[in-house]
Amino acid sequence: MKEMQGDFTMWLEMKCVKCGKIWDRVETRDEGTEISGGLCSECAFEQVTFLYRRKQRAEGYPECFATAESYCDQEGCLYRDVCLSKRLTSDSMKRLMRHSGVRTASCGSTLR
Repeated sequence: MKEMQGDFTMWLEMKCVKCGKIWDRVETRDEGTEISGGLCSECAFEQVTFLYRRKQRAEGYPECFATAESYCDQEGCLYRDVCLSKRLTSDSMKRLMRHSGVRTASCGSTLR
């Protein structure tokens, strides 16, 4: 907590519940918890690998998500860009979850 022009400003830290990494820090004036849980981008990527491989199989593609190094010949695969970048963003997660039919609650945080 820091003092700012006579007011107290809280810092809300986004801490990964799996690895413990602090992956974001935002300023807030709300009192309450100073730590919010979620998954960092690396742990989220690891957690979705099984789901995306299963979806690839159901869509007729090889179960290869997260195995390519820098090239993928599966041009039509929905997961190709995320797979090759090895990085999840909030936009890619929303798009992939919408495609997979998974409903998610918006918590206002972003994956970095």
